[in-house]
Amino acid sequence: MTRYRRLVRDLRQCAKWRGHKIGNGKPIWLPSYATDATGKDLPDRLVGYLLECKNCGKRGTVDLNPLPNGIDIGGEIVAIGCND
Repeated sequence: MTRYRRLVRDLRQCAKWRGHKIGNGKPIWLPSYATDATGKDLPDRLVGYLLECKNCGKRGTVDLNPLPNGIDIGGEIVAIGCND
């Protein structure tokens, strides 16, 4: 299991444990406006994942490149219960 899949699984489990009704999340892509030495466009880069509760609208994210003092999983969806 890749790190990305493990973090998304953990985010979903935390949200369900807090009582949130979650739907399909969506990956967060960072568009690449750069080109390589031959002029070919570089591919977009996957940087995270976004999940939102269908009932209360709270969100949670996975950050694949957190700052040195940052966290991988965060947001209201993992910190606060649904309708709290």
